[in-house]
Amino acid sequence: MPSCHTGNYTSLLENEDLASLSDCQLKCGEKTWKLHKSIICIHSPFFLKALTGNFQEAKTGVVELDADQFSVDHVDCVIKAMYSQSLGHIGGLVASALGSEILETYDFCFRVWEVANFLGVEPLCASILRSLHNLNHTLVLQLRSNYNKKPDYPGAKFIDYLFNIAHMAYEDLPGAPSINGSRGGPRGVVIDLFSRAGYILTNNATVLQRMADFPDLACQVLRLSNMEKCTMGKSMWGGARSEKGSGSSPYLDYW
Repeated sequence: MPSCHTGNYTSLLENEDLASLSDCQLKCGEKTWKLHKSIICIHSPFFLKALTGNFQEAKTGVVELDADQFSVDHVDCVIKAMYSQSLGHIGGLVASALGSEILETYDFCFRVWEVANFLGVEPLCASILRSLHNLNHTLVLQLRSNYNKKPDYPGAKFIDYLFNIAHMAYEDLPGAPSINGSRGGPRGVVIDLFSRAGYILTNNATVLQRMADFPDLACQVLRLSNMEKCTMGKSMWGGARSEKGSGSSPYLDYW
């Protein structure tokens, strides 16, 4: 959605003396933000519809988000991004995530993406995904470097990293869209990560065994690797089970 705002308006959020200028509120759990329709409605079609349509929120000026679905920290990050016109500290987190914080970084960014996607803040969604694709690239470069030095690489710790990231996208975010080969959403980030790693993963017996828990991911990775034969039959990944609610999933024949 195009925006006519080009400046940084975070002072409207941070300066209590300016709180009287707000004309709407957002609530999530115990947290309440005093916001401005002229800013949030330009960035979010969700807010535009809720605050200008024939809804209770338009009459009261109060919008509530389900605290069981979204956390205050992730909602706050999206709000600050709308007011600052930037990713803010998300970009910093992704840029520095090369150690023990890597899982937290993917999880945090996936969760912020989930909020932004729900609110329809498309530029923020796209920026988060671009940052994570760049992080994928860095991780795979490290993976290839270590693989060339250590025949038994990747080890159990790195494999756990990969599948924890996959679990976040495929199990922890039920609202995340299926991507059918595209680069959209958290699942697109995971498919990109596994596809970039390529033969390093497909040559690893542990990876192949654990892929049985993610048949849709396995199928997409094979397709993107130009191994497009995806039929019902014996799977190269083992006895793959179906995703929740998806019925029978494809098994993969691999030659």
